[in-house]
Amino acid sequence: MPEESELDQAAEWLERLTKDPTVRGTVTVLAINDVGARPRYQTCRIDAMIQAPGQDATEQQLEYTVRRDFWPAVGDVLPATVHLERPERTEVDWDLVADRRERRARVDASRRKAARSG
Repeated sequence: MPEESELDQAAEWLERLTKDPTVRGTVTVLAINDVGARPRYQTCRIDAMIQAPGQDATEQQLEYTVRRDFWPAVGDVLPATVHLERPERTEVDWDLVADRRERRARVDASRRKAARSG
């Protein structure tokens, strides 16, 4: 995992100071609504498995307004800020999510690597 930035460290400090019960975790996409034809932002409903250190995994339906370039797929594991007391308040860290082109490039690269070694 990459080293934590000064901004992330400051955010953690502020959360501790304000006693905000959140931690870094992940959201695994179990199911998702289809992306529509609208060109930009759309409502994204995710049936998610929320995981955080020291906590039991929990299933939750989450809803966000998302640019279609960042629309996740079933099986994607997204970085998130998990609210420990109210998992429905879990926020995906969209700034850390790769867009479709980046994800496609990673998948293609891993397939080429597998084909060369297999």
